[in-house]
Amino acid sequence: MNRRRLIEGYYGLTPLFAAGDWIFGANVRAAGLAGWPGLRTAYYALCVGCFLLAHYRPRVAGAVGLAESSANLLILALAVFLPYYALADSVSEAGVGANPFTPAFMANFLLAAGIWCASFYGGSLRY
Repeated sequence: MNRRRLIEGYYGLTPLFAAGDWIFGANVRAAGLAGWPGLRTAYYALCVGCFLLAHYRPRVAGAVGLAESSANLLILALAVFLPYYALADSVSEAGVGANPFTPAFMANFLLAAGIWCASFYGGSLRY
């Protein structure tokens, strides 16, 4: 399977990821947006747009995957570091915070990082 098909397939599965999130609560694709259902819905719509772009303009599939997965990794980094700093503050105040590293979060990280790598090493920036 070539990288373009991998990226296209990843975005093509977005409706299944969204259904799994909304019906079963299995938020593996947008774990960084767990507290914001409206933003998660917008993210899924963006991923459907990425699928359409990657499908109908295959030459930009790598760049689309690189841009979207970079944004997803940024959201995940913020989802880690912001609770981490809040946890550090709460521990200093003798409180206990929640662990941000849930299995869904780690699955989302691995998916986004894998697509980022496939996009980057697939020559997404070649003209």
